[in-house]
Amino acid sequence: MFYVNIHLQKYISSMFYINIHLQKYILSMFYINIYLQKYILSMVCVNIHLQKYISSMVCVNIHLQKYILSMFYIDIHLQKDIIFGFYVCRMACKQGRVNRIDRNMRIRDVGIVRLHDMKCFEFAGHVSNMDERRGYRLIS
Repeated sequence: MFYVNIHLQKYISSMFYINIHLQKYILSMFYINIYLQKYILSMVCVNIHLQKYISSMVCVNIHLQKYILSMFYIDIHLQKDIIFGFYVCRMACKQGRVNRIDRNMRIRDVGIVRLHDMKCFEFAGHVSNMDERRGYRLIS
């Protein structure tokens, strides 16, 4: 009976050790679960930051598109201004009001012709290539 009691105690103690190991296993699984939850939370945070980054990139892209469109409109207005200036100069030349346009020459009833306009006309071949001090002659 004593021998059986020893075996039963060994059996109970082994069950106790198994229980302890199972508890350690469960605790380790619990810790793994906590780390996985932290990892998932960090991934969620990374995802949120990426979404913020993507949305900020979308905002930057929208602002760049608005800037490009505004530059396009500015370019159109400058072209209209240059074309109108060239038209005024040609009309003034044909009407005999002026035949040489200096950078500071005032056309009667029109106003001062800007040097920038003359450079654009010269590049387009509408005025002769002359020294700025002597002026530009319109090609009619």
